[in-house]
Amino acid sequence: MPEQKKELLLNPFFQRNPIALLVLGICSALAVTGNMATALVMSVCLSLVVAFSSLIISLIRQQIPNTVRIGIQITVIATLVILVDQLLKAFFYDLPNSSRSMWA
Repeated sequence: MPEQKKELLLNPFFQRNPIALLVLGICSALAVTGNMATALVMSVCLSLVVAFSSLIISLIRQQIPNTVRIGIQITVIATLVILVDQLLKAFFYDLPNSSRSMWA
């Protein structure tokens, strides 16, 4: 596919679509909570993940090539989500399991 046609097709989705890029930042918010305590902890964790991912990306933004920037952003967010999940399992074992128990 010629470069110009490829750019014409893909730019509206990746380069000029801030909504699609911002939705990736809230992927960790797509969970269901069963009670107020779990919802409060999830909202605090979501806020921390968004804040720290923004901080990390802003610190390394100049070193990331444009061709892999979105992949690095997804990796940073996913890493922070996994880290928060592991911390919750380590120190508040019953809390993450209480929201999952309604689906089990």
